[in-house]
Amino acid sequence: SRKLRKRRRYCSFNKWYLKKARKNPKKYYTLRYNGIILRYFSVKHEIQVNDLQVALFIYNAGDFTREEFYNYSELVLGRRLTLKRYMKLGYAIPEIRVKKFERKKDEKVLTGKYEISKQLLKIVLDIYRKQEKLLNADERPNSTEIGPKASEIINAMKREMYEIKAKKRKSEPIMKFVEL
Repeated sequence: SRKLRKRRRYCSFNKWYLKKARKNPKKYYTLRYNGIILRYFSVKHEIQVNDLQVALFIYNAGDFTREEFYNYSELVLGRRLTLKRYMKLGYAIPEIRVKKFERKKDEKVLTGKYEISKQLLKIVLDIYRKQEKLLNADERPNSTEIGPKASEIINAMKREMYEIKAKKRKSEPIMKFVEL
């Protein structure tokens, strides 16, 4: 029948593609688990994936000004995020320097620069650690299949995401920023 022939053709193409993928190993595979990891931390900490992507970019930049933040968010996402929202959610904090005087009391001065909050910094470092752990656990990085150790880690992350969504486990949101 016609449907059976189409199915056979499709199956034979898939077999051919898998054989070709196994023969031609890929050089670059470090971003293989990036989407899974970002989604996991997004659910775990009640953060949007876009905010995490910007945070990963800013982490490497260090301190940033308001204009640099707009440029970074536009570069990463293709649209501007507002720094006010980012600060209100507790993702960024203003940099405060202390001016010391000999005869007067020390003053706290805003520098006009911002930095990632300590909580978001911890999450960014956890993302890098989880990605490194998954890449080390993947025994066959060039294969189309996921190795058993990496699969075990991914299943644990999926289980935790399900428990958080089903309200069986609490998420760990970032504390909101309170102005001084």
